[in-house]
Amino acid sequence: IVCEREREFTMASFSPLPPERFGRFHATREAVRDRVDELQALQAPERIWARDPTFFTDDPRHAERIPRRLGWLDSPKWAKERVETWEALRREAWESKIRDLVLLGMGGSSLAAEVLSRILPEGEGAPRFHLLDSTDPEAVEGVRRAIDPGHTLFLVASKSGTTIEVRSFFHFFYEAMSQVKGEGAASAFVAITDPATPLAEMAERLRFRTTLLNPPDIGGRYSALSHFGLVAAKLCGRPVEALLADALRMRAHMLPEIPAERNPGLWLGAFLGHHASVGQNKLTLLFSPEIAPFGAWVEQLIAESTGKDGKGIVPIDLEPPASIDRYGEDRIFVVLRLRDGTNAALDPMTEALKGAGHPLCEIELQTPHEVGGEFFRWAFATATAGALLRIDPFDEPNVSEAKEATKACLDEFEETGALPSVPSCSPDDPALSRLISGLRPRDYFAICPFFRATAERDEKFAALRRRIRDHTRNATMLGYGPRFLHSTGQLHKGGPDEGVFLQLTAEPHLDLPIPGKGYTFGTLRDAQAIGDYLALERRGRRIVRVHLGSAVEAGLERLERTLAQALATSTPKEE
Repeated sequence: IVCEREREFTMASFSPLPPERFGRFHATREAVRDRVDELQALQAPERIWARDPTFFTDDPRHAERIPRRLGWLDSPKWAKERVETWEALRREAWESKIRDLVLLGMGGSSLAAEVLSRILPEGEGAPRFHLLDSTDPEAVEGVRRAIDPGHTLFLVASKSGTTIEVRSFFHFFYEAMSQVKGEGAASAFVAITDPATPLAEMAERLRFRTTLLNPPDIGGRYSALSHFGLVAAKLCGRPVEALLADALRMRAHMLPEIPAERNPGLWLGAFLGHHASVGQNKLTLLFSPEIAPFGAWVEQLIAESTGKDGKGIVPIDLEPPASIDRYGEDRIFVVLRLRDGTNAALDPMTEALKGAGHPLCEIELQTPHEVGGEFFRWAFATATAGALLRIDPFDEPNVSEAKEATKACLDEFEETGALPSVPSCSPDDPALSRLISGLRPRDYFAICPFFRATAERDEKFAALRRRIRDHTRNATMLGYGPRFLHSTGQLHKGGPDEGVFLQLTAEPHLDLPIPGKGYTFGTLRDAQAIGDYLALERRGRRIVRVHLGSAVEAGLERLERTLAQALATSTPKEE
């Protein structure tokens, strides 16, 4: 009888990945190969699969926790065994005429589901998918207005079961559904969480439609191939089976029996870890448009896993392309190309980067469902890179700083009726000029707006990023709050002191109460912005907070003019 592990090894042995899928490494291939050889000598694959904490760090404080955070190694197999359960839930939902599916989540509990909703086709007759991961009251109201409450199913997703945003979303929509369904309101909710969490207990007490318990040894950002990433996709009729088949194939190529030179995750991890260790830590993601949403998941995985202990890889996602001379020497690139995608801009950029000698990894997918394998490859690579940097890639020690500061702000609000004040300026303030002139060659510029994302605002921020990058050669990031607090927020506080932060706030046009709380969604959002400001300030980070008032678009235009003037009068510092 051939055991499952031997069968997977046999499959990988007789079905090698084509070179374009494995990944081609340019400019620094020999240096990366040396790191692969080093990892082989350290028995890296064997120690990862054995859940050996000493492979990652010698700090005894992590020795007990790390083995409990590697369940993702088996998540493709675990998920495959649950497809029938998800299919039964899908049939039940569709037969009961569910027209809207709403995912209430933050960070790792919702990012993979969002990625798949934007990459994979939905089934015919599928419910409309909505994601709520913003406490901005306009975002909450936008979902409320978009759904048919009598035919809506809510997925309440939180690994810990205590996430303040998710619990606030739930209480708001549970009250709304109670007005429609009365005592049967809980049947419109499905919980996705770990065993024995407050969310699991509440779901049982209120009698949710069902509760889906995730393995507790799968960390949030590593949970793409589990209930968190795949249930919403299955409920919308997306091809989850094909996704998992590719994930299983990729997993087989990373088993310890596979030689290091044929392990695609080890190679990508060596590429990331090697360059970060020699000061090239701005990982710039260049993806075909059809699979570009995958970058948001990679961004969280890399930032939250490696951004700690003053170290870290800085993921640069969705930055507008530049001429080659506008990229600094701290950049490396990963190109993820869809074979039949819209690559008219990507292909010339890739060739130009090769010609200029920039470190580059080039991967090609044949179909969008192959992001299933990429979920696993990038998780394995990130763990490997973390080991090369001698950090624990499975904890997030600084995320709690903003959470605790937010709680303190809310406590003060409930006691005094006002949030604490922090320094803030107008879009015309000269402080913005000082922020720009203080940029150093290896810095990155992070734009952190705490208001609702729209396509128009995305375009304005893209133009702003392009202008700053082209003038200074500094990498740029964009993250809407509070969403980014569950993604790049760990890197901002725990990573290297290379971040320059522009926090943007605004007055909402409406506000909504959070049932059972003495504050509104607008107050919660503002408390999160203040909490993040205070956490960054306490870390000595360079941050300016700009309040745009109630006219966000007009405020952004003023901001753009001020920054343009600041750039025109500043001289970029030499590397």
